[in-house]
Amino acid sequence: MSHEGYCWLCGQWRTLTKEHIPPKSAFNDSPILWHSVDENSRMIGHLVWSKEDRESGLTVRSLCGMCNSKCGSKYGSHFVDFIRKVAEQVENARDEERLIISGVRWPLSIVKAVMQSFISANGPDFVKANPWVIKFVRNSRNQQWPHDVGLYLFATNSKGGRKSGVMASYDFIRRRHAVSSEFVFWPLGAALFLKGMLSESRLTPIHHWVAECPYDYQGALDVCLWMNPAVKATPLDFRTEEQINKDASQQDEPLEATPETMEQMQKDAMRYGGEMDNKRMMFVTKTVPRIKH
Repeated sequence: MSHEGYCWLCGQWRTLTKEHIPPKSAFNDSPILWHSVDENSRMIGHLVWSKEDRESGLTVRSLCGMCNSKCGSKYGSHFVDFIRKVAEQVENARDEERLIISGVRWPLSIVKAVMQSFISANGPDFVKANPWVIKFVRNSRNQQWPHDVGLYLFATNSKGGRKSGVMASYDFIRRRHAVSSEFVFWPLGAALFLKGMLSESRLTPIHHWVAECPYDYQGALDVCLWMNPAVKATPLDFRTEEQINKDASQQDEPLEATPETMEQMQKDAMRYGGEMDNKRMMFVTKTVPRIKH
């Protein structure tokens, strides 16, 4: 059966291929149970989850064969090598521990592979809202990166993955909001901040690799990654199961942002996530995100 549609990267009407995100050889080849928020959640005022069995890992029909093949051949093997280095250390590591991943090669290629995953995780309007992405991902030697966009990594031993799409978050510590997206699939998590930054220090920036390391960079890097649990489905929530249970037992006063702030958050989420999608998530947060309906 042919699956026709607009490629989420190049924007051309073509046959869309089934893409593994992350790559199949990056431990994405086993059956998974995928949970997603049901559309009825908006109408009834609380989250309702639906379940779907996927037999061959997490896949999305998002890219045409040309984009999938072109990007996969240039970045896939380099990203898989990096993932396997992380996996070697994650199994015996503890939450909140810092891991040193030595001998990381092809850093620019890794950044581009991570961004390719965000394209497929964030929907068909993501590249339209962020046109710099298409040139950056499709051209292996392109080193143009917006100065106000941050890309971060962390390690995780949580077997379940999660992806958020583009969302707006409010940080009560800094009294400002951010627009971000998170994608987690064992043993690695990535956070893309399109505007602002939450007060979360357990993230390792890698966007500076773009300017510092050309595609054919011959050196090797040592990368320090935090071990962050991903127990809850809430994006960028790095609490342990124990911390989650403790917080649930405490009666905190509800947190509210001003209507003006919430309106601006919605506008920014639509701006960076795609104006055609007006159902963006918004969160308010002290030290961890909490859902704001």
